[in-house]
Amino acid sequence: KLTKEIAEEISVKTRIPMSWDGLFDTIIFLPSRAEPDVPALSHYWGIKSDGEIKVRGIEVRRRDIPKIIKDAQYAFIDIFKGAKTVQEFKRRIPEAKKLLLQYVDKIETGALSKEELTIKQRISRVPSQYKVNSYQAVAARQLEKSGVMATPGKNVFYIILNAEADAAFPDKKVILSHLYDEKKHHYDKKKYVELLQRAFENLFPFEFPGLEELLKSKIYRNSIQKNLANFIEN
Repeated sequence: KLTKEIAEEISVKTRIPMSWDGLFDTIIFLPSRAEPDVPALSHYWGIKSDGEIKVRGIEVRRRDIPKIIKDAQYAFIDIFKGAKTVQEFKRRIPEAKKLLLQYVDKIETGALSKEELTIKQRISRVPSQYKVNSYQAVAARQLEKSGVMATPGKNVFYIILNAEADAAFPDKKVILSHLYDEKKHHYDKKKYVELLQRAFENLFPFEFPGLEELLKSKIYRNSIQKNLANFIEN
């Protein structure tokens, strides 16, 4: 009730309409991409006192983010439910980091489903008009080759196979989701981990020095363990 009254009072005194959107335990205004030192009103996430999550301008709201990354970002946010002070928020960050590493392991298994990996993008032009081999461009050309009209405005669904594929072989970069065979194809683990890291970092108004090196070390250890297991089995 008090917060509603404050909103009404501000509206009257400033003649700027203020709407009451609920009582938040936690709300994080994130830096503007254009001006990193300035929080953006359209770039935030918050947790209301009833547990409802509200987000604007982060990965979970974007259509071009795969399900595995959205699931992870929501899971990171869930960790902060009930945190009502800065101290409580900070105490939960190590738990969020631990969960991040668990999601790295999940990606590194190579066993994610096509539903978890699929990226959805809207074609912005006819395939022949793309000048660079972006994911969108390659996927649009593959769609056209499959006999489907790839017109501007049409959605294309794809999975990243090799973000660093040779420019001479653009079709190795991505594959249309419906053509992806989990027994035959291998998604780009490194790229999906990069997307995961970005989704984690974008939830906080501060940086995590050393996080990238930590993830690289984690992936390296996973690789060593896998090689040892293969050596023992064979």
